[in-house]
Amino acid sequence: FQAEDGIRVAQESRGLGDVYKRQRLGFHFATLEALVSERTAENYLSFQFKGGAADFERRMARVHLVAEILERLRFRVEIREDHLVARIEAQPEADLLQRIEVLGYLALHTRQMDMVMANPTQVERYRRKYRADIERLLARGTD
Repeated sequence: FQAEDGIRVAQESRGLGDVYKRQRLGFHFATLEALVSERTAENYLSFQFKGGAADFERRMARVHLVAEILERLRFRVEIREDHLVARIEAQPEADLLQRIEVLGYLALHTRQMDMVMANPTQVERYRRKYRADIERLLARGTD
């Protein structure tokens, strides 16, 4: 189905490639790949985030903010232009489940943040909020 002006219209599927393109045209692209089990040595999370509607400098500023947060959580982070790739491996199941929650939080809360990245006061306010929220998420898992 394709929604147009709030009306759901049946549309023939054109395959997975078409789905990917429609998602990417939404300006943002985020993926999470994970293997989380009792076998710690095999566990990993891989997260990618790219794009946005703002200019390149603001998208880059957002990617660097997300990278800073993920590095504090022991992710290895690579940035190429406005594309962030983060990975963490060989961690206990409980730790990775918490990090999946954090990645969900970041994907949800940083999607539109590139629009305010030109305002240093706003950026710092969001940085503090994200850190506090993530600390609460992580503390909840240790209760």
